[in-house]
Amino acid sequence: MASKVTKILNLDDLAKHTKTVTLRGKEYPVVDMTVEQFIESTSAAERLKDDKDPVRQLEEAVKLLKRSIPDCPVEEFRRLTFEQLNVLLDFINGDLEKHADKVPSEGKAQAETATKA
Repeated sequence: MASKVTKILNLDDLAKHTKTVTLRGKEYPVVDMTVEQFIESTSAAERLKDDKDPVRQLEEAVKLLKRSIPDCPVEEFRRLTFEQLNVLLDFINGDLEKHADKVPSEGKAQAETATKA
């Protein structure tokens, strides 16, 4: 029996916002990481691996957040506590397991708890 071959692939259907972050009462979509963003993030991590300057590391973290949540003003990221920053970065990377004691386990509540001021 011959297999059915898909002749049309709509990649736009794959590029949907599935995560949302609520910060100071406003919701922001988290965009899926692109290949370009991955390259930028990986390059930044490589540059910073031996750099112990916390200011440069935090600046790169803010840049990553801005790439992932472009609708949110940079000033909002700079107002985060360190705990909020860490939880938000892990949320973007899909790694909230280590924050299970702080963040509810389902849906929108994850983002809201992670970013409440």
